[in-house]
Amino acid sequence: MNNKQKGFSLIIILVGVVVLAAAGLGGYYFVNQNKIKNINSFEECAKAGYPVMESYPEQCRTPDGRIFTKELSEEEKKKVQPPQATISADQKGDWNTYINKLYGYKIDYPAGYRVEGDIYVYIKDGPDSNLITLIEIFPEEDQVFNDADTSKLSFEDFAVEKLKMRCRADGPNSTIYCDKIISKKPYANKHGVKGFEIYMNQLRETTIGGKTTVTNIAILGPLYVLDVQMETKGKIRGLYIAESYGHSDPINSEILKELVETLRF
Repeated sequence: MNNKQKGFSLIIILVGVVVLAAAGLGGYYFVNQNKIKNINSFEECAKAGYPVMESYPEQCRTPDGRIFTKELSEEEKKKVQPPQATISADQKGDWNTYINKLYGYKIDYPAGYRVEGDIYVYIKDGPDSNLITLIEIFPEEDQVFNDADTSKLSFEDFAVEKLKMRCRADGPNSTIYCDKIISKKPYANKHGVKGFEIYMNQLRETTIGGKTTVTNIAILGPLYVLDVQMETKGKIRGLYIAESYGHSDPINSEILKELVETLRF
């Protein structure tokens, strides 16, 4: 065999090696992608060896960016819900009635508090307009967000999706979002207004130097989303009522619950 034939044979061998290597890598990539796509729970993600984040509940992230949260038992859910308090007769005092002429609803609130707004309603602890907002009442309408059209959702799914939208906040290096429902149950007050009472897990995802960490911020709730489409004659689909972010405590939560109980049309 002359040098020319030897060179040609070497090229054939090298091409064969490259083709086999490419086929092997392609096969590995295909198998790996199928493996990732077949992961649908925290347990499957953790078992596959993907990183489990330091959050509560624990979370696992797959290479394609999906995040799975470890399911909590009913006992664990009770532990992370904020403690409930009761309001004494002295703390209650007299209650006034706020009438929203735009949407036609009435709601009672402690007489010492201040109510501001008409579309977005803020209830503050005292007569001074500069005081901190304790409770917020916002209208919720259908919208398209991240290619999701809420008008095509049931009211239950609408409520959850709107809460996730309201929870999310993007910053230069971090994102705050709600990933998991801790508790969700149907709600109906004494006037027949129905909706859902929801607790959600809020997280902060921070990326610095290419490293991403996720930490638990808080359990938000109770959050109320009430189905008022019929009562408002289609003006809005839902009414969001909750404590203002960062100002949750047992007494405020109890006032919130009593306040929602008085909502009527």
